[in-house]
Amino acid sequence: MKRVYMASNLAAAHMVEAVLKENDIVACVRGETLNFYSGATPPDGMGPAVYLVNDEDYARARGLIENFEHARTSDPAVGDSWQCPACGERMGAQFTDCWKCGAAKSE
Repeated sequence: MKRVYMASNLAAAHMVEAVLKENDIVACVRGETLNFYSGATPPDGMGPAVYLVNDEDYARARGLIENFEHARTSDPAVGDSWQCPACGERMGAQFTDCWKCGAAKSE
């Protein structure tokens, strides 16, 4: 098994897993129990991750994940996303403050 995606939270890991499965790539989420604090971002390498069952699917899976991430950050329903200047979290255009750290969107 090869790790194809390191998620910032459990929901993101399961969304990526679903995208891969919809495209006939067998994947699974591991590290679900490593979310020690609800809502907290786990340290690098300690959060949930998506693993491939077949390593040969890696290149295609990465392409699908990149497309998914791009679509998620440029959703026409919410407009262009922005990145928090304090913590780096991605926000939808409708937000004026970061949900993660509370910092205001810089103009």
